Amino acid sequence: MSPQPSALASRRPQRRDAAQNRGRILAAAHEVFAEQGLSVTLDNIAHHAGVGVGTIYRNYPNKGTLLAEVMADITHTAIATAQEALTFPDAWEGLRHFLHETVGLQARHRALREIMFSPDKLGAAGHAQAQELTAVLQSLTERGHAQGKVRADITHQDLRVLHLMLSALLERSAGQPELWIRYAELFLEAVSVRPPPRPLPPAPGEEDVARLLAWNPAKESPA
Repeated sequence: MSPQPSALASRRPQRRDAAQNRGRILAAAHEVFAEQGLSVTLDNIAHHAGVGVGTIYRNYPNKGTLLAEVMADITHTAIATAQEALTFPDAWEGLRHFLHETVGLQARHRALREIMFSPDKLGAAGHAQAQELTAVLQSLTERGHAQGKVRADITHQDLRVLHLMLSALLERSAGQPELWIRYAELFLEAVSVRPPPRPLPPAPGEEDVARLLAWNPAKESPA
């Protein structure tokens, strides 16, 4: 026998509430992972979302699956940024746009920086997403070669390594959130066949460099 209209009506709000809870959980996870990194707990996320931790478990069996969804969203953003960069008339300017947008995202998202040093935490799905991003990066680099704007010996793998290097700098330079821009610009000038004359952001001072070299991640970790 088909469900009565009253029964159908009673189910719809539950489905809508479940979808709203899942949306709140994902939004909260983005914010908490961005602020605190991979060490956060599901209790932290539940508190931030304004739901009970049991509600999270009804949507995500563990922290890893929730983290994977957060990182999938970020990867899709990075892929969209790379695809946007491919539409720039000047391939070098497109590369610059991609680099600034994606490293800027790293600067705002602590878990993203940390996951770059532990990509195995994302499993097979994360690996597939990384491969998709790598393919777009290759197209971006090859377009630079075709236009004669990017050195022929530069590969898309260089971009991946640069992101890793800048992630390390971002971790060490929390008190200087714009320092990475100087080194991103230095890289861009190094890979360009004819770099445009852009002034670099200020160089770090002697005390700044001493602080960077003496950085101890153990001191930054919560007790």
